Amino acid sequence: MTENKKDDDRIKEQQMTYDVYAAMPDDGQRYEIIEGAMEMMSPSPSVAHQAVSS
Repeated sequence: MTENKKDDDRIKEQQMTYDVYAAMPDDGQRYEIIEGAMEMMSPSPSVAHQAVSS
């Protein structure tokens, strides 16, 4: 198998667009699109955490 053939067999991810993101169902997670890649973000702090830390 040649090196070029290996490159052709790789799975290529499509860039995430806002239209694709907006059409996704809400799963309760937070996501951001960074340079065309969708990244899962950490959850926001809870109200109880905010009350303790202030």
